[in-house]
Amino acid sequence: MVFDVPAESGGALTVLNDFYNVYKKDEKNNYIFIVSKPELKECKNIEVLHYQWVKKSWLYRFYFDKYIAPKLIIEHKVDYFNPFDFTMLKDKMREIIQG
Repeated sequence: MVFDVPAESGGALTVLNDFYNVYKKDEKNNYIFIVSKPELKECKNIEVLHYQWVKKSWLYRFYFDKYIAPKLIIEHKVDYFNPFDFTMLKDKMREIIQG
């Protein structure tokens, strides 16, 4: 699971696209990209979930990080996640994944 809801333009979007292009070639694994506005195409091994409302304010972003993101990890039974911008929640996410 790759979280990058802040990416919208510039370097952040470039990095997200680089990850996407690398993971698209890895057909041994499945990936879920959690983004706000970038238009990434779903393919055989990549599912893309859009949460555009996250960009409306920091309060929405906090709500997403605190409640929605952990729920997504549990719901999709993720065994690994790549947080681009979860500095305050990384340990909590690891706790959820490790049980």
